[in-house]
Amino acid sequence: MFWWILFLVMLCAVFVVLHIWLLPKYFLKFKYDINDISARGIKRIQDKRGVSLIYEPDAQTRPYISGYILSERGAKKFAVCKTENSIRFLDYDILLFNGAGKLYRVLNIKEKLVREGMTDEIELPQKTSFALIHVNAADGIKSGNRKPYRISSLWLSLFIALCLLVETLGFFAVRACIAYGFGGIFAEKYLIYSFNLIYEIVGLAMLVIIVNLLLMFIVIKYSNRKIITRGENHAGK
Repeated sequence: MFWWILFLVMLCAVFVVLHIWLLPKYFLKFKYDINDISARGIKRIQDKRGVSLIYEPDAQTRPYISGYILSERGAKKFAVCKTENSIRFLDYDILLFNGAGKLYRVLNIKEKLVREGMTDEIELPQKTSFALIHVNAADGIKSGNRKPYRISSLWLSLFIALCLLVETLGFFAVRACIAYGFGGIFAEKYLIYSFNLIYEIVGLAMLVIIVNLLLMFIVIKYSNRKIITRGENHAGK
């Protein structure tokens, strides 16, 4: 009985690791399309504090953000945006690129602007060499700009298929552990002739749907994106 219970605990641990970390890490990845987003450097400033580069964003972004600064001071890097004076709440993305020119992360910023016409400074990872700005909404009104990232449909399909396989095999493995761990001499009878099997299958189907929907929501919302909220959300008020 002890070994079956131990095996059951191990199965539960493997299930959690697969669903929370391993499968999302390798199969739920954002596909980036940044062809519609651009910026041009217009000024370089160097002083005793460090180096700052001023950029002008693309035409779709300029009605909300007229320019932004990427600065390096000591061992830290920062970004700050100049906004239209009338904007009080801004939801925008900072797309971060490394030294090889590869987009490696998206910071989603939701900010109530404290200073008129200016966002707060956002500290960037040290490996950031360049950044682009994409506005999602201003004062609760969506910008209409197409989001530059989405989950790859191929990898999403593979993720769902593997989750179904893991959950189905896990269901029967857990059922066996419970039967042999607690069923005693009736274990095999329970496995073969259980009158509750139909209810167990229905329960499995519901569990699969709930778990996969929850996982997809979490990963799609947070995977490879860091969400930063500053101030209270008074958008649209």
